[in-house]
Amino acid sequence: MKASRPTLRVLIVDDDDDHRQMLEHILGLHGYAVAAAGSCAQARARAAAGALDMVICDIGLPDGDAVELMRELRRNYLVTTIGLTTHANPRDIARCGKAGVHALLGKPVAVNELIHMIQRLMIPPDMAGGRGRLVLSHGLGEAVAAGQLFLDL
Repeated sequence: MKASRPTLRVLIVDDDDDHRQMLEHILGLHGYAVAAAGSCAQARARAAAGALDMVICDIGLPDGDAVELMRELRRNYLVTTIGLTTHANPRDIARCGKAGVHALLGKPVAVNELIHMIQRLMIPPDMAGGRGRLVLSHGLGEAVAAGQLFLDL
C-alpha cells in the first residue's frame, strides 16, 4: 500500500480580498489546506492558532512590514515563505533575501508558476541543492539570487 502524502498547510496573507480569495480557491482545488489573513495581525493570530507548512504573503501590507512578518513566522513556526509583489525592486529583493524569504513572485501570479514554486520549495532539504537562496520570478522564468541579486523579468 502506498503511503499518502500529508496535506500541505498554507497560509495566504494578502489585503486584496479578491486576490486572497482567488488564491484560496486555486490552492484548495490543488489539494492544499488553506487558511487566509488580510493583515499582519490576522496572520500572526492564524499562525499561532494552528500548524502551518508555508506562508504566501503579499509584501505590501498596510498594517505592518510584511517582510519582517515572514521572517518572524519563518523563525517562530519553521515555515517556508513565498513573497508576492507587484513592484519587484532591488530594495525589496534584497530585504526578502536578507529576511530568509524562500521565493519572491511577481503579481499577478501565474497559477502554474505558483504551484511549481510550492512544489519546488517543499522538496526535503537534503534533496534541494539550491535551497537557502532566494528564488525570484515574474512568470517568465526564474532566477536564483546568490550573492548578487538579479531578477529575470
